Amino acid sequence: MLENNFITDTQKNNKPNFSRRFKLLLMIAIILTGFPSISVLISLPFLELGDTTSLLAVLFILCEFCIFVTLLRIYINKINFLKILTQGIRIISILFLTASFIYPRITYYQIPRSEILTNSDGSFTLLDGDLFLIGILAAILASLIKEGVKMQTELDEIL
Repeated sequence: MLENNFITDTQKNNKPNFSRRFKLLLMIAIILTGFPSISVLISLPFLELGDTTSLLAVLFILCEFCIFVTLLRIYINKINFLKILTQGIRIISILFLTASFIYPRITYYQIPRSEILTNSDGSFTLLDGDLFLIGILAAILASLIKEGVKMQTELDEIL
């Protein structure tokens, strides 16, 4: 009769094996977000910020830099992919929410479409509604991903 000797490995494998396709896409995304955002951030002190478009460009470059750092952390750490992604999205939502309150205080900033809580003569606006909406939606997305990760972890522990 044959012996039934089994070796079981009960160590949890925290590092996922990324496929070649995913690694390639991740590297392309890192390059496409890294070089432009870093080059603009280096030259940022020398730029003249004199209109609404330049302020919005700075905000989007900061978001692009956050995406770059998030992708780099995913590539280097290779652990808890969704947790890192959730943190990156949450930082971007904080950037947009902060900008929605700060940008209307800048004298030359003109709110493109929607303003929230403006007085009758238009001299005070509490926040830029477009930026606020993007920030709220990003915060909701980060919360949904976080809850999904929590539910998946619970399901994995049960199984």
